[in-house]
Amino acid sequence: MVLEFRDAADTSVINAVGVITKVIDQQSIKVKALQSSPTNIADGDEIYVIGSAIGEGGRSPESAQTELEVVWNSCQIHKTAVEISESLRRAALRGYSNELAFLRAEAMKEHKVQIERSLLFGKRRNGQSAPANTVTDEDSKPVRTTLGAITAIRDYGTSEENYFSVTKATYDYDAFVDDMEALYQYVNMERVKYGFIGSSALAFFSKATASGGFLYNSGLKLEANPEATKQFGVDVRTLIHPFGRLELVWNPLLRGPYANTMLVVDPANIQLVQYRPTVYQTNIQENDRDGIKEQYLSDLGLGMTLIETHGLFEFK
Repeated sequence: MVLEFRDAADTSVINAVGVITKVIDQQSIKVKALQSSPTNIADGDEIYVIGSAIGEGGRSPESAQTELEVVWNSCQIHKTAVEISESLRRAALRGYSNELAFLRAEAMKEHKVQIERSLLFGKRRNGQSAPANTVTDEDSKPVRTTLGAITAIRDYGTSEENYFSVTKATYDYDAFVDDMEALYQYVNMERVKYGFIGSSALAFFSKATASGGFLYNSGLKLEANPEATKQFGVDVRTLIHPFGRLELVWNPLLRGPYANTMLVVDPANIQLVQYRPTVYQTNIQENDRDGIKEQYLSDLGLGMTLIETHGLFEFK
């Protein structure tokens, strides 16, 4: 490998450029300078790899190795029940053909909301470590919960790299670009990330004349691209910055204490993991019950890798 050695006190100064000719052991290498009078290398100098340079007729080098880090998450069982007496089932209420149709529709919405909330805010025993001391219910059966994306970044993110605390009164486009530079140092080939954002934070980005609004603070008039439906099936607005695109998606679940929150995800490193496919189970009532009981069942969790590619913004 060809190496560039830069002065630790002033990284704009190149002390030397050299090529490794031999690896002696884990602590020692032999380097030959590529200039006639290099500056002596000092402790603390920063080293940058330029590329490989192989001697003529030489053999292939040893392959590079990656130290993998194993992180854990769990799938979570969600159940949302629908129950109705046979008499009420035959009634026609709220414009539905019968009450059961109404309850099924409402239960489906509730089921989806509960799943999404767990994927955002879920907490897991032992965090991202291997399963241990699993929580049990009153029947001593294990209860597994998934670690949500917001919780994961709060617990394992790095301040000012992918976990940002933003003061609305002074936050402007220059500060936004600085944050994007840090967040987009690890980015997919399309240079696109999605920001799932609460209503108050979205309003902050949209206010042009109100004191403390993003555009007002920046002294700029910026226009976000018109809403367009993307592959996730939701409407998004695009913020373009020097390092890529941030697609803003309003998420109604980010309300109350989360209204000023924005979760930024890299689509290449996040996924929904299903241990069992979602099913709608019918006729699960007791045999002598004069009525109907049904339920939605899902067994799924969040698959999240390379947490440094995702980000969390909390606006104050």
